[in-house]
Amino acid sequence: MQTTVKIDPEFKKEIDKLQAKVTMKTGEKITQQELLVRIVKFVIRNEDNFFKDFIFDWKPLTDSEWEKMKASITDFGKITKESTIDTELYGE
Repeated sequence: MQTTVKIDPEFKKEIDKLQAKVTMKTGEKITQQELLVRIVKFVIRNEDNFFKDFIFDWKPLTDSEWEKMKASITDFGKITKESTIDTELYGE
């Protein structure tokens, strides 16, 4: 069963370049479908590094986003102790 995946035109160009590099380095033509299969298999074998890169690929909040988030914080006037926080949040 085949599925069509929509890809941004700029990213499609990168896939084309990678496909050409594989052909140049190996001397064998590879379809984009096979290239993507091999990429997914590679990621599966290197899952830890993939997730480490994926998780830490974040951008910090802008100053306005940070101010907006801080403005939404509410003090309910209840003092919370570290030793009782689980009970306070989740109950007995």
